[in-house]
Amino acid sequence: MTESTKPEDTPEPDGAPDEPTAAAPASGRGLAGAAMAAGGVALIAGAFAVAAHLEPRLLGGLGAPAYDPEPQVAAVAALSGRVDAMEGRLADAVQSLDGLTLEQASLATMAGQMDTLVQEMDALADRLDGARHRIETVAQGVRDADVSERVGSLADRIGTLETALSDANDTVRTAEARLAASLAALESRIDGLAGRTRLLEVVQPEHVAGAAAVALAVGQLRDAALGGRAFSAPLSNVKALLAAEGGIPSDLARTLRELEDHAAAGVATLTDLRRRLSAEASPILRAGIAGTDGWMDETLRRLAAVVTVRRTGDIPGAGIDARLARAEARLVAGDLAAAVAELAALTDGAADAAGPWLELANARLAVEAALADLRVEAVSRVAAIGDAAGGSAPTR
Repeated sequence: MTESTKPEDTPEPDGAPDEPTAAAPASGRGLAGAAMAAGGVALIAGAFAVAAHLEPRLLGGLGAPAYDPEPQVAAVAALSGRVDAMEGRLADAVQSLDGLTLEQASLATMAGQMDTLVQEMDALADRLDGARHRIETVAQGVRDADVSERVGSLADRIGTLETALSDANDTVRTAEARLAASLAALESRIDGLAGRTRLLEVVQPEHVAGAAAVALAVGQLRDAALGGRAFSAPLSNVKALLAAEGGIPSDLARTLRELEDHAAAGVATLTDLRRRLSAEASPILRAGIAGTDGWMDETLRRLAAVVTVRRTGDIPGAGIDARLARAEARLVAGDLAAAVAELAALTDGAADAAGPWLELANARLAVEAALADLRVEAVSRVAAIGDAAGGSAPTR
């Protein structure tokens, strides 16, 4: 905005308004925001300390077997990094809030100066009106041509001044509109920073420690279950931590019961299932042939007792050998669900022969699904704390 230059012979108006004092409340608000932000930083630092202090108590006192500490150390280090990042972002937010407070004080000062300028321009307009009235009075009583010409020139100059004054008023109104918009945007940004500061106050140290402990325990449970080992102890550890964090929801309780059904014995690994299917494929194929009649079938049964030739790969068709070949191919690719679907379509003797393998495979699928639900729950708890304490940095 271009400031107007006041004529030298224009007297300063008496009683000019003092400088605006809006900066004082803004400064108070900045101090309060800084205090709230500092409290948030201290609270997050306390959260990390509590997490480090509570982790061995939460995980070590529940009867869990000894595990390799490296995954826990890495996870705690990652959490420490997130806390450091959160502290840095909070410091940026506090710095931005202080800057916005100074901008608000500057804008308030400019608003006061604009008011003073408007008052001076109003006074100038009054003086111009008085001068024009006096000139018109003189012109009515003067008949001299030279005087009349000079009066006309003065009237033209007054008209030019009035036009300039009108343009200046338009400029002032435009500047006032821009100033109001800037103040509104500034208040919105300050409110956003205040909201983030309140969210930081909500994040309690015990919540951070609890979420980290649940995530670590779920990781230990997953390693034990998918590794083919019994996982009763890690499962009990997860249940105790979830109960300490405010109870277990009904849908999560169903997931835990599904895991309890297989915790004592564990489930087969994918390697075990591939090995078993390769060994049982020939008996399954022979069982399917044994369920048919006719001299050709009898001949095939006798030949199968001596030597069995099976096709492999992604073979089309609905025969037993085709389904066995596709199931093995799906299992090698790591798609256990697709392999189960192929063998579940077998009938009669072949279905009976494939039953034991299908039982092991279905148990593995059930445990994988339950572990996926638990992992989503653990990650959601950690992410919720990160979202409450973080948020995008304000635009400068």
